[in-house]
Order: sequence, then C-alpha cells, then structure tokens
Amino acid sequence: MRSERRQSLRDGRRRGRRPGFARAVAAAVGLALLVVTAAAWAAWPQDETIPPGVRIGDLDVGGRPVGEVRELLAVEARDQLARPVVVSVGDRKASLAPADLEARPQIGAAVERARTSRGPLSRLAARLGLVDPVEVPLTYRLEPARLEDAVRRLARTVDARAVPARVDVLDGAARATPAEDGRRLDRPALRRALATLPSAVDAKVTTVPGVPSTAAAEEARARAQEVLDAPPVVTAGGRRLRLRTAELAAALRIRPRGKAFSVALEPKILEPRLRQAFADLARRPRDARFAVDGTRVRVVPGRLGRGIDVNGLARRLAAQPAAPQVAATFAAVRPELTTREAQAMRIRELVSEFTTPYACCPPRVTNIKRAAAILDGTIVPAGARFSLNEALGERTLERGFLSAPQISEGRLVDAVGGGVSQMATTIFNAAFFAGLELVDHTPHQFYISRYPVGREATVSWGGPELIVRNDWKAAILMRISASDTAVTVRFYSSRLGRRVTTTTGTPRGQRPARTIEVRNPSLPPGSRVVEQDGGVEGFTVEYTRKVFEGDKLRRDERFTVRYDPEDTIIEVGPAPPPPPKPAKPTPKPGTPPPPTGTTPDEPTGTTPEEPPPSTTPTAPPEQEVPGGTTTTP
Repeated sequence: MRSERRQSLRDGRRRGRRPGFARAVAAAVGLALLVVTAAAWAAWPQDETIPPGVRIGDLDVGGRPVGEVRELLAVEARDQLARPVVVSVGDRKASLAPADLEARPQIGAAVERARTSRGPLSRLAARLGLVDPVEVPLTYRLEPARLEDAVRRLARTVDARAVPARVDVLDGAARATPAEDGRRLDRPALRRALATLPSAVDAKVTTVPGVPSTAAAEEARARAQEVLDAPPVVTAGGRRLRLRTAELAAALRIRPRGKAFSVALEPKILEPRLRQAFADLARRPRDARFAVDGTRVRVVPGRLGRGIDVNGLARRLAAQPAAPQVAATFAAVRPELTTREAQAMRIRELVSEFTTPYACCPPRVTNIKRAAAILDGTIVPAGARFSLNEALGERTLERGFLSAPQISEGRLVDAVGGGVSQMATTIFNAAFFAGLELVDHTPHQFYISRYPVGREATVSWGGPELIVRNDWKAAILMRISASDTAVTVRFYSSRLGRRVTTTTGTPRGQRPARTIEVRNPSLPPGSRVVEQDGGVEGFTVEYTRKVFEGDKLRRDERFTVRYDPEDTIIEVGPAPPPPPKPAKPTPKPGTPPPPTGTTPDEPTGTTPEEPPPSTTPTAPPEQEVPGGTTTTP
C-alpha cells in the first residue's frame, strides 16, 4: 500500500511541473524575440541619423538626419567664428579673434564621431532613458604658429620666474634670503580649451616654487653660522694654528645643489696661512728636467714634494663645524713635470739647429737676447703647435724690450721689440730642417743679406705670425742661445728617421731700387738727410723642401717669395731762398751788347748716370741635410 501511494505522489508532481516549465520557456523566448526586435528597430536608421541621446556642443542632434546636423553645425560655427574668445587669467582678460587664429570648423569629424558614438544596445538603452547623453565637441583646427604666438603673448603677461632662496655671509654672519614662488600659464590646457572656440576661457595658472626653498636656506645658514661661531685650532707635528673668523667667512662657499645647499670652505683661501704656519714640515716638489750633453739629452729625475693636505682639511672643517680641534694631514705634492712624463716625451738627441749672425745696434741685440731668455727651454709636445707670438708675448718696455729698427710699409722705423724677426727667421729654419709642419709664416718685405734667400720669416705683435706644428711622435725641446754676434736655435727630439733636403732657385724678375725724396719742412732749408740707405733690388725666388721619414716621403713643398726693392729714402728740407740779384752795371758808351744763346760756361746735353751694381744674391746649390743641422754661411 505504501509503495503504491509513493508512486502516485511522484506521478502527481511530474504532472504539476509540466505546465509551469513550459510557460517559463515561452516567456524567455518571447523576451529574446523582443530584445532582438528592439535592437533591430533601434539600429535600423543609424546610417542616416544620429543616435538618440547625442549632443554636439550645445545642439541636441539625437535622431536627426546627418545632413540636417551638418547644416545646423555650419550655422553654429558661423556664430562662433564671428565672436571673440575672452581669456581670463586671474584679474587679467584678453580677447582673441578666431580669424586671427585662422580657425576652421571640423564639422565632418564631429558628425562622424556623433554617428558612431553608440552601438545597437546603447541606442536602445538611450531610447529607454537608461544611459546618460553622449557629449561630442565641435572642434576647430587652429593654425599652429598663430596659436603658439597667441599663447606666448598671454604667457608673457602671466609668467613670473621663481626666485630661489640664497645664503650669504656678510660681516662675519650667515644670512638667509627667502625663496619667492613664481607662476606659469598652463599652456597645454589653454591650447585644448581654445580648440572648441568657447566664448570664455578661464586659463589655469600653476605655482612654481622657488628651489632651493626657504627651509633649505635656513638649514644651510645654521650650518654656516656654526662654522663661524667657534673657529677651530688646526694641529700638525706639534704645531697649533687657530683659524680666524674673518678668514673662515672669506673661505665659506654656500652653493645650491638641487633642492638643498652645500656648505664648503675654499681651500685656496685657507692655503697661504696654513702653508706658512707649517712650512718647516713641508718639502717642495722638484720637476724633472732635461740636461743637454752635446748632441744628446738625458732626463734628470724629478721628486715628489710633501705638503699639508689643504683640500682634505677644508672638507673636515666644513663637516665638523663644532669640533674645537682638527688635525691636519700631509700628502704627496706632485711636480708639474714628473720623471715618467719627461721620459715619455722621447726627447733624446739633436734633430736640427740654425744660426743667424748680427752685427748692428745694441738695442736690437738686447731684444734678441731678451727673446732668447724667454723662449729657451720651451717644449712643444707631439702633435702640438707653436706660435712665436703666443710663446713670446707682447714686446713692451716693462718686459725688458727696447726700441729698435723694424720694417713697416717699406721703411725702417723704430719700434719696441725691433729685431725679434731675426729670432723668427732662426726658429723658422730650425723648424724647417726638423721637418715640422709650417703652418703660417711671412717673409720680410725686402731681402736682408744675413738671412737665407727666401727661406726666412718676420713676426710682429698682432701679425704677421710664425706658427709651426710638431707632427712627429716625439716632443721638441727648444734650446736658444744669443751671444753678442749671433743667435742659435737647437731642436732636440728623437730622429725617427727624419731627413730634409732643400733647393733654392735662381732669383728672377729683378726690380731696381729707387731713390725717393720726401719733403720735410722741419729740416733746415736746402738740407738733405738720408733716412734709409737702400739699394737692394727686388726679385722673386723659389725654394723647395722634401721631408723624409726613413724611405717614406712625408712632405714635398715648393715656396715662392717675392721681395720688394729696398728704396733709398732721402728727406729734403725746404728750398733755400734765392740769392740777391747783383745790380746791373751801366754800359759804357760804345760797348756792344752781349751775344744771345748759351754761355761758354754752361754744359750742353746730359751725361748718362752709371747704373748701380746688382745686389741680387746668387742661388746656392741643392742642399741635403741628413741630420737636419744647418747654419748660415
């Protein structure tokens, strides 16, 4: 019985569930059909109309046809282009005309964005009021250069530089000056706002803080004042030196470092007194030097020195401002030229020398000797250039130079440093036979017999110049000596297989010298003074140089020099007054008159003047200088 009852209940439940389940399935299918139908209905006109719930600017364009929206936007754009944009920056206002920005409405882009702003389900939701409206801006294309110019002009009225804080030491005390904030127009935000041509724009301004800040300055001021308040005692080797507040104040350096300040002491300010106080504990360094023994050169070793470590002491004093006592340490002092550096220069032997003689004028010889003293020992590193003007400096009376003759515009005139050109010629020839690169040189205006024909150089402060470059792989040591009769320049280096040959051509194109008379009203009447005793012909000459490194030809050069004639210049005083005319004698009665024509005492015709002997030098034969060592004849 019980089993039959249970079976009956199960059958009843099954029969009761069948109608409810069917109804649920039917409802779901109906809802799906409704959604699909609604979506299709919402999506149907999207290619021709703007979706519902869409605005472009101030216009509600939802559901409107695309063509109509374009026309509405064109009217809206005309209105916007006709009115200015008022930009407010704080209490300042500026008006911008859209025409000045060359504004062009982007209607097509705005319509396309509005048309595609919603999908099918979003359209349905918008029709049912279930989603928020879509806002699409009507933007304008602004000419970039015009826009930047307008933004820049507005920024000039707004921007103000931030002023960083600073710390100064005045009258032995540290003082902090507060920072001042600056301001800056938010340029990107203003560009974005102007793109829609609104009637008004509130421009954003950002605050630019002064860096380092006032707080950082106060912190640095406190540290600096601590250094000044209790000058410490420096100890070394049983000696004591109390520093003074004034010298610490002079040495303090408070500088901005990013967002903070560094507080340091300048070692050079403290160094003189520290070195003096501990001088007997120090030792001077000794530079390496070169000793010349005939044609060979050896390096005399240098030596390290020992001195107080002023840099380290200055750091410790700044780092420990409250310490009553600070111990100084000593460090090795490096010489300017170490033994290793001198050896690396490869200065070992004589590679060229040249001598030029002189016999005239004590002031001129004094200038040459003074130049020799300044230049002797000059080192030209490998690859470096040598300028005679730079090495010698300006020739002045204060530096020991005298007034002596030099050539200026074809005349010999007195000038301070006259005669130094002989040093230029001698160095030029030493460089010539050392095979160095001749960067810049200028021969004299007319030929001077104590120099090689063509192969010479002049120099003057401000130009012309003598510049050579040491293009060999070893440094050059210049040793220069000047006696009462000649100057000699010797170059020491490594030979490196160098060899120099030269030839000098025959002078050509001779131009005779003239005698030029110059009126000088300050001379006595009728006087004649020879200002310049010339007579040397002008001519043109060529010379060559070949530079070898072993069997390799490094340089093959030809030089052409044109000399002007050296004219004789005579200064002539005013003409003497004519002698008084003698009174004519009264002829005796019956005396015939004198005959007309030439008197017997007057010569007739002219006598040709004997031409002066030629002063053109003859060309020497070709020279080969294997070792690059040459002297003038």
